[in-house]
Amino acid sequence: MVWAGNKENLSKIFDDNWMIRFGFLRMEGTIAGDVLAAKDDSIPELVVITPDVATRDAFSRMRELGVSQLVVATTTDLPLAAKEVSGMLSELPLMDKAFHAPHLLDRPVGDVMEPAPPMLGVGERVSDVVERLEHCSAVLVLDGGHPVGILTSQDVLTFLTARAPQ
Repeated sequence: MVWAGNKENLSKIFDDNWMIRFGFLRMEGTIAGDVLAAKDDSIPELVVITPDVATRDAFSRMRELGVSQLVVATTTDLPLAAKEVSGMLSELPLMDKAFHAPHLLDRPVGDVMEPAPPMLGVGERVSDVVERLEHCSAVLVLDGGHPVGILTSQDVLTFLTARAPQ
């Protein structure tokens, strides 16, 4: 039997770095999944909205759930595939935009969202999470190619503080 697929795609499937990045493999030591598991259970790990939701309504949802970021995707059906993520709505950039142009709160989220956050696998080292958070406010954690949570610098610092010897 001859496989007619793309060799490049096949090599991705068997590349350990790709498998780790999309949450199919786990590194040794403390990993992103450990930080995600340590988060407060009262706050949802992942809240997804679609780009057509009114920004004012999206912010109300953020307040109601006690989260500072919403994942913007083509669907809210879970499990969500990484390729369905189109952006993110974050509290601080939204505040800045609303201060300078209050009418944006009445626009759809798709008009005011930021680009999709960097994605990393649930099995990547915490040092990789820290490195990525030096350049952005949040990262999206993937498990088996599916987004399962958001990590911020506050989440990592809370995790590290809880683990540090007293």
